[in-house]
Amino acid sequence: MATTNNKPWFKRPTPNNKSKSVAIIGGGIAGLCLAFKLNEAGFKVSIIEKRNNLLSAASGNPAAILEPYLTVGDSVHQEFYAAAYPYAIDFYNNAGDGIFHNCGLDRIAKNEQEQEKFIKFQKIYPENFLELTEQGIHFKNSGYLLPQKLLEYIPETIDIKCLTLANSIKRTRNKWVIKDEQDKQILKCDILIIANAHDALKFEETNHLPLDKVSGQITFTTPQEKIKKVISSEGYYIPNVETKYGAADIMGATFERKNVNEVTEEAHEENIEKSPSKRKETDVIGGRRSNRAMVHDHLPVVGAVPDQDFYNSEYKTLHHGPFHQKWKDAEYHDDLYIFAGLGARGFLSSPLLSEYLTKMITGDENNLSERVSNALHPGRFMIRKLSKK
Repeated sequence: MATTNNKPWFKRPTPNNKSKSVAIIGGGIAGLCLAFKLNEAGFKVSIIEKRNNLLSAASGNPAAILEPYLTVGDSVHQEFYAAAYPYAIDFYNNAGDGIFHNCGLDRIAKNEQEQEKFIKFQKIYPENFLELTEQGIHFKNSGYLLPQKLLEYIPETIDIKCLTLANSIKRTRNKWVIKDEQDKQILKCDILIIANAHDALKFEETNHLPLDKVSGQITFTTPQEKIKKVISSEGYYIPNVETKYGAADIMGATFERKNVNEVTEEAHEENIEKSPSKRKETDVIGGRRSNRAMVHDHLPVVGAVPDQDFYNSEYKTLHHGPFHQKWKDAEYHDDLYIFAGLGARGFLSSPLLSEYLTKMITGDENNLSERVSNALHPGRFMIRKLSKK
């Protein structure tokens, strides 16, 4: 059906209110937060994870900080992260005891120019969002969370299938069929959500998404008792966390676009050099490396998966301008959604985005503005490309 909406390519899909079974491919923080929300909404939820445990890849660090992405001006990034930050703190505080540690977070300015920017932040963001200090800004409500602690509070009603590789997906008789490497059926479901980061590109329906693989390493050092809060600047510092090496301070994280899979001494040196703790002596006791998925516009990719053929056919003349004709509403693959590209702030953004995607699936009122929803839309890349032809 045609519409006069000037951005019908971003219109939300029609919800399938008869659907009750949901499968999530990917057991990182995105998949886990989404499973919590969908379970609360009454869905029968399954998580399919190729590794032996949930929160094992990019979400597998022993601790994760909650620091919002700050920008000057009325940008969509500012609006999204200003909403995601307090929502995440509330989510983790209420998810279970011992998950979130509200020790505070200091962001240290690298130079005078950055401190001047911080002064502007104080005028832009709400009064209780941040506090200006002599060295930078302080987030009194922030701190770090222990991801593995979150696993202790997974509802028994959520079905978890670890060591299970979702190799292919197919729509058959109003169901999604997921198969493994031996072409054996893993399960059938009404609704399918792809939340396996860069591996989303293996599926034909989502292989057009510009998901980049970025490698990052953290460094574990002997703990220093004097520092009790999280500090960030060029790098970050988390004090005294229990790891497989014992108690350790955590320094991180590198940002490497090259394909690196092993922990390196060079990355340790980089983390120590840019650490805001400024320790005179540092004993490295271990490290961890993983890959994140992100996109060039630094926003997640969340929503219904667009029908590529429909977009390329119906919106092919967009480069003439969006107002010269009536456009059909967007079409999507039935009951297929994507939740990926969270980058380095997956723990911060996943709770709010899980609420957003759950409301999209159920047809409830959107909890994000139209501007933010459009900026997260999986079809935005095709629309940008078609607009420039």
